[in-house]
Amino acid sequence: MKNRKLFWIIFCALALAVLLTAGFGIWRAVIAPRRALDLNHLSAQDTDALYSQKNKRKNDTPAGLNTLLGPLRDSRLAFNGNAFAESAPPAGQEGAGAFLDREWVLTDKETYDKLHQDPEMQRDLQVRALIKLALTQNCERVCFSVEYAALPEGGDIARYMEANGGAGRVRGEGGYTLTFSADWASRAIGRDIKAVAASRAEFQAFVQELELFEPIDALIVPGAGRR
Repeated sequence: MKNRKLFWIIFCALALAVLLTAGFGIWRAVIAPRRALDLNHLSAQDTDALYSQKNKRKNDTPAGLNTLLGPLRDSRLAFNGNAFAESAPPAGQEGAGAFLDREWVLTDKETYDKLHQDPEMQRDLQVRALIKLALTQNCERVCFSVEYAALPEGGDIARYMEANGGAGRVRGEGGYTLTFSADWASRAIGRDIKAVAASRAEFQAFVQELELFEPIDALIVPGAGRR
């Protein structure tokens, strides 16, 4: 009799755990972002959606944040995959270390030659980097590795990528990396980038500041190859 009672207790506990896990998964699927935001015209609801992706623990950027940030506005630039590189925690400290968020950008040769020389052309990339660095506590650097493809005359980079396997599968030529570190971001905004999302209200104020953000020089690192 006791064994049967114990069996039913264990069975009910396991069933409840399964239901809770399934319910959590459904809830996460329902609230997952499905559209990109216009970073130049963010409403209060848009800012709330960004803030909901705040992450202090994982060594990658939340997928929902990348969805909200969306594709680049400049049709000459297209994302071509992403990766994360972990680093060890500082000496004497436990837990996860910082990580690097890298995205590959494919463009045409003319834009490739101009992009690393013109901070104004980098503005969208810099704003994305600032938001990522603000909302992901463990993120130390956001890097955009730029390559180019020889497009046919009148060609479009998005159509070219689609015709050649899609994002993450197109091998570009050349290579340099625009690197935006947490230190760079703190200098760019005049205070600690990791403090601007301490609360929802502070993050709202930070996002409003970004509407007037003037881009500054990035650290250019030669070599963006995948191999």
